[in-house]
Amino acid sequence: FHARFPAISTRAWAIGLIIFCCLSALAVTQARTNEIVSDSSYFLSPAEKKAIDFLKKEKEGIVLVGERMGSMLSWTTPPRPLVAHGFLTVDFTQKEADLESFFSEETTLVQKMNILKKYDILYVYAGKDEVGETTLEQQGGFASLPLSLVFSAGNVFIYRVVSG
Repeated sequence: FHARFPAISTRAWAIGLIIFCCLSALAVTQARTNEIVSDSSYFLSPAEKKAIDFLKKEKEGIVLVGERMGSMLSWTTPPRPLVAHGFLTVDFTQKEADLESFFSEETTLVQKMNILKKYDILYVYAGKDEVGETTLEQQGGFASLPLSLVFSAGNVFIYRVVSG
């Protein structure tokens, strides 16, 4: 080694290699961080965080919510999500289909009521994954459901199913 590069010591090469590796790791980490920050599935919005805080104070119950937020609620709040981690949710495919059906404007009032009763739903979580940038009130077929708005922040709404 010293015969080819007599002016550079082994120690200098080692230090140079360490600096190169650190700078490379920094560049890769920064690129990955930018990718993650641009994907909202990794992070909660302030409204979603407030919704979790609200549900932490509520009693037991089942929340009709999509998989992304259901996965968060499953380990942070007493109310259990109907749909959470796909591989941990019993009958995931059927529950996911019922969830999509519930939030569909084509589903009748009777069908929506049957979904609420089938799973004994206490809360309906309506966020961007469930209803997009609208509210249940803006979508058709929800006005006659026995739902009472109990939480609202940004584009996140939580309704309580009114029994009776």
